[in-house]
Amino acid sequence: MTHIAPSIFDFLPLRLPTVIVFDRSLPVVPFASEQNLNEKSCQLAVDGQIFNFHNCFRCYLGRMRILIVEDNLVLADKIAAALRQTDHAVDMVHDGEDALNLVLQETFDLLILDLSLPGLDGIEILKSVRARQIDLPVMILTARGNLDERVAGLDAGADDYMVKPFELSELEARARALLRRNIGRRNPCITVGKLSFNSIDRSVTIGGQPVSLTPRERGVLEILLLNISQVISKEKIALHLFGFDDEASVKSIELYISRLRKKIASGDVEVRTIRGLGYMIDE
Repeated sequence: MTHIAPSIFDFLPLRLPTVIVFDRSLPVVPFASEQNLNEKSCQLAVDGQIFNFHNCFRCYLGRMRILIVEDNLVLADKIAAALRQTDHAVDMVHDGEDALNLVLQETFDLLILDLSLPGLDGIEILKSVRARQIDLPVMILTARGNLDERVAGLDAGADDYMVKPFELSELEARARALLRRNIGRRNPCITVGKLSFNSIDRSVTIGGQPVSLTPRERGVLEILLLNISQVISKEKIALHLFGFDDEASVKSIELYISRLRKKIASGDVEVRTIRGLGYMIDE
């Protein structure tokens, strides 16, 4: 897909949360009541508190976006395939310097990081990320398994440490746990009209009856419900719905919106088109 690089100020119409991370196991989090953005310093002031901008708007939309940094291409592909099956957008890099540049330029919900990398060691990547106060959950995934190495990784700022070999099911469970730590317990259900969306199992019902949606239709609905009464552009939807390797375009968003409208038409929910700006769902 063509990479979309939004301006910082593209996000100002949204009522941004300080931290939102959303996947099938996570609840809705409340929006900040006030914000003031300083583009030069890349910080966001929310109710008198200063947050790193990279942290503040990361993950305000839909499903998780995950970066895998692993020089074993076969293993990276297996991990990515498993995570994509649970509707996440997954990107991969295999070089340490490329990984650090990407983390500093892009926004991710989770970093899965090998340590023995060409170009730049994983510990150095981790230290650089933490030195810049990027509040990004990091899971180290490595063959370095002795006690001193595990302690060094956690002290450098890792949130979790897994030693190879490992089971994919455990990796997925640990990823969900990392994100749950950051947001606490909230009301997991969003209801608009007759439509209800359960953020824990990502089920959608109308009048208590299940509605069948594709993963990306469900992702678009999440985006609009998380930003209720706020206009979301096609570009912002695409930015958070697809990984770099996904075949996607802004026009594909129009198709997902059209299909979604038909499937939720009986729920007294209207996906409005705001000409030239994007889409929104009113309360």
